Amino acid sequence: MPATDTEQVRPKSPTTLARPWCLYVVKCSSDTLYTGISTDVARRVREHNAGRGARYTASRRPVTLQASWRFPDRRSAMQAEIAFKHKSRSTKERAIRTAGEFREGRWAMADDECAPSTR
Repeated sequence: MPATDTEQVRPKSPTTLARPWCLYVVKCSSDTLYTGISTDVARRVREHNAGRGARYTASRRPVTLQASWRFPDRRSAMQAEIAFKHKSRSTKERAIRTAGEFREGRWAMADDECAPSTR
């Protein structure tokens, strides 16, 4: 709903806008993978292990961080998360192992011609 003359829209602080977002993958004690996004991956993993991270991981503790990728904003991290979740388990594991990158709307593995040589 748009703001009226009497309402004020609170602008986002520069620190919030400049903060990078990360896509992360944790392995649960049930040997399943859980994918999420956060601005602080270490804090988020601690929350998962404390049972406060997500309903899915609460009953599958402990979790261990497998990989994380940095993105300039929340939108691009969310797009990568959706794309990653649609991949098969073997493709996800390959992305974790080879430092696959999310480029132009798709996951590129490190041995692909469009992926950079380092993460």
